[in-house]
Amino acid sequence: SSRLDPIEARLDGAFFTGYSVTVTEGAQIDQLLAAQQAEFDEFEYDYPAEWNRTVTVPGADRAVRLIPIASPSGDLTIDRLLIEVGDHTLQVTTDVYIEDFEQAPLSELERLIDSVAIDPAAFLAAVSG
Repeated sequence: SSRLDPIEARLDGAFFTGYSVTVTEGAQIDQLLAAQQAEFDEFEYDYPAEWNRTVTVPGADRAVRLIPIASPSGDLTIDRLLIEVGDHTLQVTTDVYIEDFEQAPLSELERLIDSVAIDPAAFLAAVSG
């Protein structure tokens, strides 16, 4: 187990619904946004011009919230928050399977993402080692 291992959980009784928090080294928001744009283009998504926006996350150096999107297969709705703290990037993601919407309303999972706050000193100490 590494200090950068993702934190993941699945909703009991659901087919494939859960959340994850992943941490990577480097300030990667711009690369992640470029990768999402490339996926939109590759799969010919119809997406709004404002598909991401800068948000305030306590303790973050930078944070960007993406609109909820369907997976390329169309069976998952993915909601993501990207956060840079120091020289690390966190991705907070929820995935809701199409048949799990009644058990896992998007509004409930959105509250999880909206509640994220970072203690930068504690976070950087933890990932440094």
